[in-house]
Amino acid sequence: MTSSTDADFSAYYAGLTFNISVIGGFIFLSL
Repeated sequence: MTSSTDADFSAYYAGLTFNISVIGGFIFLSL
């Protein structure tokens, strides 16, 4: 149960980090 929750959190955090990096990249290119 705990490992499953940790895996879900890790996947969510990885996706969130990826989205932030993509948005940051677009902002950097727009500058």
